[in-house]
Amino acid sequence: MAKRVVDNLRISEKDLHAIIARYEHSVGDSTKGLASLRRSRRWDWHTLEIVVSRFNEFGEKTHFAAYARNISQDGLAFIHGAYIHAGITCTITIRSLKGNPVKIDAVVRRCSHIKGHLHDVGIQFERQIDPAAFIDFGDKAAVNIENVDVTDLTGTVLYIEDNLADQKLFGHHLRNSSLDILYASEIDTGLSMLSEDPDLIFVDFRLGDRDGVEFIKKAREQAFEKTIILVTAETDADVRMSAMAAGAKCIVRKPYTANLLQCAVAEALTGGTDSSGEYGPLYSDLEACGMDREMVEEYVHLLRKHAKAIIDANESGDGAQVYELTQQIRGSAASYGFPPITEIATKLMEQMGADHNLKWAYASILKLVSACRRASLPPDVPKTEAA
Repeated sequence: MAKRVVDNLRISEKDLHAIIARYEHSVGDSTKGLASLRRSRRWDWHTLEIVVSRFNEFGEKTHFAAYARNISQDGLAFIHGAYIHAGITCTITIRSLKGNPVKIDAVVRRCSHIKGHLHDVGIQFERQIDPAAFIDFGDKAAVNIENVDVTDLTGTVLYIEDNLADQKLFGHHLRNSSLDILYASEIDTGLSMLSEDPDLIFVDFRLGDRDGVEFIKKAREQAFEKTIILVTAETDADVRMSAMAAGAKCIVRKPYTANLLQCAVAEALTGGTDSSGEYGPLYSDLEACGMDREMVEEYVHLLRKHAKAIIDANESGDGAQVYELTQQIRGSAASYGFPPITEIATKLMEQMGADHNLKWAYASILKLVSACRRASLPPDVPKTEAA
């Protein structure tokens, strides 16, 4: 039976927009000082296509439509036609850019009266999400961290830029950090510096008669799996799409502020991993899958073969073969204790679609290949005998 969704907003969309505009203006004026205390950036996101599900006081599960006004990696603010007590748990259903419904468990953190029966509700997600799955950022840098203490930043950053003035500006913005910053002025030097194992790479788009997208592709082909960010003054959407397809995490548009650069670095170094983990071994959950070590070890070897076959098929432009291998991985990985690999494979299949399109799937293919190569048996810790 289809669930019944109640619309308790009971107001026209035009009147609702007017009320929210006045409310957000007043809230913005009263909370300017609080923005400096927030870690996660709030993105404006106005949509009526969200459903909130929760149990009422009679133990009945109810579903009601709400109007979202902003979203972050940690939570959501929405307009509701009744008061909801803080601490109430609920499930939010929102649609991704691909049109797929996504359910997220959450808890109500606040509820403020706006006008009449309308209330502004703030919820915190039980798990972090990627706002880019729901918002088309276009040319904006999708950096979710809003503020950072630059003195906390540590690690090694490589910046590939042929303009000395831009190199100096980059270093100036990060001068109070504890980062070790390496510089290269052309692609081949940058590739040779991968041996320094940088934690993060920024690469400019214009590099003489070559470009940063070429560097990104070559770095990924050399199995560099950490974050790469393209820096550019270009506004052409094709530049962004080609960079993301090659394996860039995001685009930082010139001219950029010190705060944006610092937050991009902080997110990449401290908060840029997904449920699969971007780096290091990806261990099988032997206890959950119930498999013995020998069986999982055989499967790990099979994943290595699949990874190589996917790379070969991609290079030859055989989208059908990439899709077929990905489908095999999706159907088996979780059974051998690798649910994150199943998740990655599922996303790649959704991205390729029924026509097995490889055009914008390069980054996702590399992510799946990386996960297959990192699949490992957990360390075999000997049991300690009782004294």
